[in-house]
Amino acid sequence: MLANQAVIEIHPWFSRPGTIDCPDYVVFDLDPSEGSTFEQVVAIAKLLKQILDELKLKSYLKTSGAEGLHIYLPLVNQYTYAELREFSGKIAGMACLLLPKIATIERNVKKRGSKVYVDFMQNVLGKTLCAPYSVRPRAGAPVSAPINWEEIDKIKPTDFTISNIFARLDKTGDLFAQVLNEPQDLEGAFKTLGLCR
Repeated sequence: MLANQAVIEIHPWFSRPGTIDCPDYVVFDLDPSEGSTFEQVVAIAKLLKQILDELKLKSYLKTSGAEGLHIYLPLVNQYTYAELREFSGKIAGMACLLLPKIATIERNVKKRGSKVYVDFMQNVLGKTLCAPYSVRPRAGAPVSAPINWEEIDKIKPTDFTISNIFARLDKTGDLFAQVLNEPQDLEGAFKTLGLCR
């Protein structure tokens, strides 16, 4: 239906009508600035995964379809957006403390310099992010493609396009399915981080 209306990018909300105030996942959007590199984006993504692993949380990765990466943390939908912003902000802040030369949570583009923006503020009711497998209106028609963590050092943002994504799906299956089908709770992580509910 959307394709018939000439919609190129699909941008869903993070929550559904039945649980509109409690999203199905948290997302970290790693957005490079002018002068930063994809290698720096990868380094930050690996650090975020390490932090989430230590909190015993499973995370999933996809390309943005542009120059960045998106990290998804599937959840049981019982946490509010406000709780999740505090949670994701704490983790993003840790990453910036550990990689201060390349990572920032500064929202003002002019103040970021050449650092990669670790955007946790997407976790707000009504915000959207490019959907998995959505094509982007860019040269070569790149696709926002789910990838395995093991692939992170081998790929470039331009590797997945409307021309090759179906062959990839035939090979890998739907790598995003776990985000939708394997929710997890954050009780242990909230306690570890000293967050109250």
